[in-house]
Amino acid sequence: MKKLKLYLDSNVVGKLDDHDNPSDMAIAKRLWNKIKRDKYDVVIYEITLTEVNNILDPIKKKTLTDYLKEINYESIFLSDEVERITSLVKKNGLITSDKQINDRYHIGYALVSRADVLVSMNFNHLVNIKTIRGVKGIAAVEGYHSIDIMPPVMVIGMGGKKK
Repeated sequence: MKKLKLYLDSNVVGKLDDHDNPSDMAIAKRLWNKIKRDKYDVVIYEITLTEVNNILDPIKKKTLTDYLKEINYESIFLSDEVERITSLVKKNGLITSDKQINDRYHIGYALVSRADVLVSMNFNHLVNIKTIRGVKGIAAVEGYHSIDIMPPVMVIGMGGKKK
């Protein structure tokens, strides 16, 4: 069986060192341990890496940098195709505020990278029925394969293989 390809939203990486939310941190670490055991292929958006490098707290920055060194991942960069999908997300009324532009980019990158799952703990903008259905619609109209948007706890329960 083929491994699932996961696109990790930046908040999943951040949850690895989120001592204010121990249950979210534990779930993120469970997913990370499966990734370390090569259960999934992983894609990470370039901005996630930049965000980690820009963390002011040196201990948190080192912790998250060390986590990223533990796994193999593909880093995907901005392209015209990503920009086009990002615009379609806004035009379709899914995530319209420019304050959440990175959430639109996460969708664009996930689709362009051909990820099976966009993994996020952002329930306000990404992991909700309106966005999930809207992204599936955009994927179908634009010729991308269907993508799921789900939190790490749901991915962990999937077992890591495509059927």
